Amino acid sequence: HIKGLSQNVTENDIVNFLSGYQSSLIWTHIHYNPKRKCNGSAYVQMCNSDEAIRCSNECNQKFFTDCTGSRIVEVVPCTQEEMLNSVRSSYFLTHSSYSALIPLLPVLCVDTTASRTLR
Repeated sequence: HIKGLSQNVTENDIVNFLSGYQSSLIWTHIHYNPKRKCNGSAYVQMCNSDEAIRCSNECNQKFFTDCTGSRIVEVVPCTQEEMLNSVRSSYFLTHSSYSALIPLLPVLCVDTTASRTLR
């Protein structure tokens, strides 16, 4: 679970941030508000729990860069139930979110509520 993302974050921004884990990355889901803006949170499904934990340990409190600048984000493991609840409550699902609702493997989540923006 990734927390602290800007409203304008894209799936490509998340994939770029997790570039060292692309071989383990299965899909991403950005949680959107009714105006189709990110609410600051995204979920990333990894191929196994070891990779998800390693990713969260290495990426937590690191700089995340998108079109609005750089900010420190929080990267924490989450349960499949937490991720599914977020996907179900999102106002807008991307293509990868729909296609990824497959039998779920370990999940990593990212949230933006504890971040600070750096310009």
